[in-house]
Amino acid sequence: MTQELVLITGGTGFVGYACVVRALDQSYRVRLAVRSQNSIEVIKNAPSCRPRLDSIEFVAVNDITQEGAFNEAMQGVSYVIHVASPTPRPDMVGIITEETLREHG
Repeated sequence: MTQELVLITGGTGFVGYACVVRALDQSYRVRLAVRSQNSIEVIKNAPSCRPRLDSIEFVAVNDITQEGAFNEAMQGVSYVIHVASPTPRPDMVGIITEETLREHG
């Protein structure tokens, strides 16, 4: 039986990494959308991921704000867990948080 594939964005962040580990624990194959080679190395060297690298693949998404940025990454996935956030400036974090709470809180 083929394992279902889940795309996870923001996998090197606190919440995203917890999602990666949980998906692997539940026997999903994981495709991680990453912005840099350094992000790939972080995941490959993480103790919870290292023994399960055969269930993890990576796709580069350099600018998540671009239209169609995730087209390639979405191919063949059953589920998406999108926890990445474009924060070009540190002062934007508060604004993004406020908007999210206003819309969904």
